[in-house]
Amino acid sequence: MINSKIIHEIQPDFMQEYYKGYTLQIDYDYLKKCYRDTDKIYFRQPDDYINKIILEKILEIIRFYNTDSHDDDIRINSYIKMLVFLLLENLSCKKRNVIETKHKNMIVEILRFIDENDDECLTVSKISQKFNISESYVRKLFKENLNMTLKQYINQAGFNYIKSSKSKSA
Repeated sequence: MINSKIIHEIQPDFMQEYYKGYTLQIDYDYLKKCYRDTDKIYFRQPDDYINKIILEKILEIIRFYNTDSHDDDIRINSYIKMLVFLLLENLSCKKRNVIETKHKNMIVEILRFIDENDDECLTVSKISQKFNISESYVRKLFKENLNMTLKQYINQAGFNYIKSSKSKSA
């Protein structure tokens, strides 16, 4: 869920005639508005009790979504905030080695630029000019925060671009 890179699951009740699964994806920006330090936490797997509460809240959201009441948007938003609170209160854990906030925004922008321009021949020089920072600072950001060089990241992004291009053309 969100920034945990862990797949969350809800265990089915095999005694029921059929099984439905529901997923609620909470947008990063929304979560960031609710909790400023989102990047410093991850969510552990819920126990059965918390899992049941989460499922109940998601089912309520679905019920509101499927009705035509004039106040459903307010109800849905309040339940989503309740879920965020539940997750933060019961399942959040502090991350280790969190990227410094002042560097994080710059890194995110650079990564986005690289990913959006992965079909071009990108160099440290082009990136440093684009973001108005020195080449050595670009290298330092990548090495200290991502444990790889900029060149390694660009090569990896290019490889991923080639793989996705091949799968789209197949």
